[in-house]
Amino acid sequence: MTSLAVFIAFAVLCCGVQAQTDSITSEDILRSNFDNITDNESTLQILANFSVSNQLSYLNLTGTITLLSVSSYTITSQVFIGPMFVLGGIDLNLNLNVNLNDSSGQGLISFSGNQLTINNGSYSGHSYSSYNYLFTVSNTTVNINSGKFTASRILNVSSETLNITGGTFAGIDSKQALKIKSGTASTIGNRASCILNMNNGTLYIIEGTFIGSDIDYVMMTTSDTEIIIGSNNSNNSPTFKGIKILEVSNTNPNTTFTILQSTFQSTTKSESNGVQIVINNATSTFGTNSYFPIFIDLKLLQISGGSLNIVGGNISGLKHSGLQIIISESANVTIGEQNTTNATFSNFNTINVDNSQLNIFSGEISTLDLYDILITSSNSIVTIGDPSSQTQTLILKASKILNMINGTLNIIEGTFIGSDIDYVMMTTSDTEIIIGSNNSNNSPTFKGIKILEVSNTNPNTTFTILQSTFQSSVNSFFEEIGVQLIINNATSVIGTNESYPTFTDLELLQFSGGTSSVDYGQITGNRGMSCYLKATNSSVVTIGADISNPSFRYIDFQAVGGHIIFKGGDVSKEFMFGFRILSEESGIITIENSISDPTFTYFDIIFCEGNSTLNIFAGFTCVPDGHFSHHIVTINSTVVIGRNSSNNELNIKSRLFLKMDSGVLNIVSGNIIGTNNDFELIRTSDTLINIVEGSTATINGSKVFEITEGIVNIQGGIFIGSNVFNITKGTLNIQGGTFIQNSIKHAVITTSEAVVTFGENSTSIFVSAWALDIIQSNLSIFGGNFTGINSKQALISTSNTSLIIGSEASFDTSQILDTNKGQLNITGGLFTGSSQGTMIKTSDTEIIIGSNNSSNSPTFKGIKILEVSNTNPNTTFTILQSTFQSTTKSDSNGVQIIINNAATVIGKNESYPTFIDLELLQFSGGSSNIDCGYFTGIQRESVYGQIKATDPSEVTISEDNENRSFLYVDFNSVGGHMIFKGGNLSRDETRKFFILASESGIITIENIISNPTFTNIESIICNDKSTLNIFTGFTYSPENTSKALIQTNNSTVVIGRVSQQQNYTFRRILNMTYGALHIVSGNLIGIDPNTTLIATYGTHIIIREGSTANFTTSRIFDITEGTMNILGGIFTGSNVLNITKGTLNIYGGT
Repeated sequence: MTSLAVFIAFAVLCCGVQAQTDSITSEDILRSNFDNITDNESTLQILANFSVSNQLSYLNLTGTITLLSVSSYTITSQVFIGPMFVLGGIDLNLNLNVNLNDSSGQGLISFSGNQLTINNGSYSGHSYSSYNYLFTVSNTTVNINSGKFTASRILNVSSETLNITGGTFAGIDSKQALKIKSGTASTIGNRASCILNMNNGTLYIIEGTFIGSDIDYVMMTTSDTEIIIGSNNSNNSPTFKGIKILEVSNTNPNTTFTILQSTFQSTTKSESNGVQIVINNATSTFGTNSYFPIFIDLKLLQISGGSLNIVGGNISGLKHSGLQIIISESANVTIGEQNTTNATFSNFNTINVDNSQLNIFSGEISTLDLYDILITSSNSIVTIGDPSSQTQTLILKASKILNMINGTLNIIEGTFIGSDIDYVMMTTSDTEIIIGSNNSNNSPTFKGIKILEVSNTNPNTTFTILQSTFQSSVNSFFEEIGVQLIINNATSVIGTNESYPTFTDLELLQFSGGTSSVDYGQITGNRGMSCYLKATNSSVVTIGADISNPSFRYIDFQAVGGHIIFKGGDVSKEFMFGFRILSEESGIITIENSISDPTFTYFDIIFCEGNSTLNIFAGFTCVPDGHFSHHIVTINSTVVIGRNSSNNELNIKSRLFLKMDSGVLNIVSGNIIGTNNDFELIRTSDTLINIVEGSTATINGSKVFEITEGIVNIQGGIFIGSNVFNITKGTLNIQGGTFIQNSIKHAVITTSEAVVTFGENSTSIFVSAWALDIIQSNLSIFGGNFTGINSKQALISTSNTSLIIGSEASFDTSQILDTNKGQLNITGGLFTGSSQGTMIKTSDTEIIIGSNNSSNSPTFKGIKILEVSNTNPNTTFTILQSTFQSTTKSDSNGVQIIINNAATVIGKNESYPTFIDLELLQFSGGSSNIDCGYFTGIQRESVYGQIKATDPSEVTISEDNENRSFLYVDFNSVGGHMIFKGGNLSRDETRKFFILASESGIITIENIISNPTFTNIESIICNDKSTLNIFTGFTYSPENTSKALIQTNNSTVVIGRVSQQQNYTFRRILNMTYGALHIVSGNLIGIDPNTTLIATYGTHIIIREGSTANFTTSRIFDITEGTMNILGGIFTGSNVLNITKGTLNIYGGT
């Protein structure tokens, strides 16, 4: 490129002496002189005013030609085609000190030569705007030393050099521009007002005053021109007065444009018009550390392409509408060069950045108008703050500091002040953001309320906050308002181990969408109000992993459709105002740990509602743990405690841990420990609770679950302590789990109006003193293993409950069941007891033991297996297929069952029990039937098996049945009534069985189908005012000739009844002492004449009137003392009556 230079200054030029001097007074003389120029130096003196009508064109001139006006004489151009002069020549030098006027608007001179010098003169254009230049110059060095130029377009210079060291330039119509190239003259020229248009060159404007005369057109335009305005000399300072002062355009963005010491100001006081500078595709610099421009009433600074570095300067916009900076087309603009003094800004409007880069390293910038956005950016990179500076001042102040779309934002340093609390200071969209840096010397500070709002369409857009400070711009002690940051759909990181932010008086830190980590930072809320870290709209926010950092104070946490994860950190508030963790609208709260459990100091509550989820994967420490309300409260939400793991990493110690109203509770793992026996650990209402299969959860406390309504499914877990579950009006399903307890103060599980089920495949294990306390409920135990550790308390107690026990259940303790009122159905299971207590006790309970299913029957192993007590004798008790046996053969006791006041049925043809080592089957009150079953008594010398009926029970041994037998069993009616209707009663020959009656007991022998058979019977013995009714004959064996089968003392014997006539064929049947004998009917046949059939002592004998009794034998009665009244009967044979010391009254008989 040809080097060009422009100098604007005041100067006076003295003309040199010419070799040829001609006087010009007319067009013809002027033309003639040009025709006849022969000397190398010619001077044409204008000595009159005249006009030129035809163009003067001379293109092959040489030497030096000078046009000189004497006095004020002027040449006026009236040429209408082309300029007045067309002059040219390779070696031509043209000097002008002349007055020329272009009245036709076609231009004055077109020149191409070696050099054009204008030393003085007056050069004016037409009074109306013209598109033709006064001077059109090419391939020439142009020197303007002085002169007065007035025109719409004054000078058009292309190539070579233009030096302007003086002159006055005034436009008639500033719609036209002056094309200027200024050189390097060292002479300070006088002031000039100038309009300029320049192509391909270098422009230096060192001095002068440039005044634009029309606000609608650009004063100076350049194209592909290297430009320097001003200098490093404090004495030189050009001044530009106008509106559209400068427009720079280049094809090469490396073309330099520099503004040093200079002044730009508006020519009008109108607030709608201010200085405008447009720079297209240039490498631009404004100012240095020492020399910088001053902009007054700057309205527009537009940079398109290239770069601009505002090193220094005083930049002031319009007083009422402010300054607008527009940056576009990949431009790179830097405000405040690194490590320099600050540029100063006032009356600012906005910086608009489009597809470009903006760096703000220093300066104080604020908006003039409350509603203006200080920086508006799209598709750009914005960096604020100088990472290498420690001393520069950078302050941005506005109600809306930044609005950025699609780009990258780096805020490294500076102070950002929001001037209005109702507006968001900074908003971004689809922008990668870093605030702060890892340099401890760099830390931006934000002062405001609504400081930042980030919005992205792509959730992977990153947002990072490092070392920085966010604080309120108002006095939070008096104002209930604080710092607010909203981050929508971003991948956010707040703080690192080396660099993290500080938030003071935070009111809201909200995340919506995306994934965020609050790893490190000091975050303090406004203590006088509710302050939140909030996650909304499916956002995932992780609170860091270090227990000491991040630190939160006076902050609540709220997941509104989002997910907040606590991995560590210290979360605290003061004692009077504990902090809260809240979740709603399907929000999720997760507590887990990476390094250590979170610490919640002065913790108030975790509250979840609206289909929210709380995941507790790690323990958290509450300091202090002095709650009188639950730590966690949920409504219609899901709580998950623990996760699948080989060990329990979760540790929770609390006294009032969780309260749930509807929703779901899943317990997977963890150690949950109650710290106070007077407070429940978990309270639920209408909640589904799942303690999942394989759960390794360990729950330890005297009060764990307080449940109202809802469903509880237990498939795993370890439960230690009493009152683990207290359920009212709910459903409990137990398929697994281990329950450990050693206290009888409360049961492990207590229910009221509930449904409790242990499934068939239940693997649950109870090792406890008191496992279940079930009230007004339905209890089904089809599986599980129950082991008792205390002989003073039943393992299971029920009241007003329907209880079913199935085949897979297993019980091992001295006291298994105590039930009061309700129903008990034992269809299966294994029941193992000891000799220390009664295995099963019931009161006012309908009972069925066994079932009709041959493959499913309960087994009872113990001593005191069952004790039934009822206030209503009609309460039913049925024993079907089942097995009762003692624990070991070495035990001196056998199976004991006591049935008080029940309507009992033992066995039926298809289903009946088996008793092994039966010691006692006792009935007291009620009516009982032993229909079917196998009864084997104990075979130990110290005890014997017996079936006992006590007052006022009635026990019937039913008719003969192949599915009923008695072995090693005695029958004892102690105040009760025992009826033998048939069947085979047998015992081993070595130890024959007894039928006994005492204490007014009654024994009745009768038949329905067949007579009873007493095999290996020893005796029927009645004492103590008992009664023996013999209403049917019976067979017994073996017969003992040495003693009677029946032995009575002070008792009553009745043989026969009116409606029946039975055969009684015996050898020696009855031996009575005292008491009474009533014979009503029957055939009494003695089969041995050598033995007495009936022997009495002191007995009152009545053979009743109308008796149909037949006595056939030689020896019927052997009577000692006593009284015998015969009112009827038939006696056949001799020696029928043998009476000693007695009284015989015969009133009838045959």
